[in-house]
Amino acid sequence: IVPALFGGSPRASVPLDRDVGQVYLRRWIGDAIYLDVNRGERPQSLMRLDVQSRSLQDISAQWPAPPRFRSVDVSPGGTRVVMDANFGGQSDLWASELDGSNRQRLTNDASVDREPLWTSEDTVVFRSNRGGQLDLWEISTSTRRATQLTSSQMLEHATGSSSDGATVAFEQISSGPSLFSLNLSTLASRQLTGDALGDLWPSVAADGQTIAFQRAQPTPSEGFQFFDARVLVASAGSGPMTTTVIDDGFAARLSSDGTWLAYFQR
Repeated sequence: IVPALFGGSPRASVPLDRDVGQVYLRRWIGDAIYLDVNRGERPQSLMRLDVQSRSLQDISAQWPAPPRFRSVDVSPGGTRVVMDANFGGQSDLWASELDGSNRQRLTNDASVDREPLWTSEDTVVFRSNRGGQLDLWEISTSTRRATQLTSSQMLEHATGSSSDGATVAFEQISSGPSLFSLNLSTLASRQLTGDALGDLWPSVAADGQTIAFQRAQPTPSEGFQFFDARVLVASAGSGPMTTTVIDDGFAARLSSDGTWLAYFQR
């Protein structure tokens, strides 16, 4: 535990057992820090670290018939837990009191529901494919009503929320490369593309206003991203970038004046 703003020497450190694998700090409430602990072959554990005494307590070990969960979070008030667990071949969300009592199933369908995060004492944000792809959703634990929050082909993972639950922080991870420009005089960078398919092999005209590149095909035919591509030409000025698909191909190069384009086809 170190000061948040400027770092510095640790104020406290707590050793963990040797069988502990991955550890996630899920919630800090008062003098208690709640940890989601992966123990490998053994079931995961929800543990509570008392900051003052530096003692660790396995909360989930006291639960009646503790389930095998993938991830768990503690509500902002420290009274309830939510987890995603697999029962009967389904990946659903479950909620209970902190002591494991009053366990209730929040979702019960064929959709994959994972990585829940409390945003208030009633609402939970989670990742689900119930809309056809993995996006972020929100569910009320009292009404069971689910609402879609995002729609993206990129991987999203909610990691935190504001104290009033009005703002959620999440990671958005793309497996495909994007294109950026860098002004060598000012060292200012600008993202040019952010397509989920992935953009490669940029070639820019001498005036910096036109760029050619290749974008991965939506449906691969050869199995290699570099070859399964289309060649695009776009404006690379300061305004919104407009693109034009030229042809199937790869490894494109613009002439210096930006009026001719060469590329490969297989």
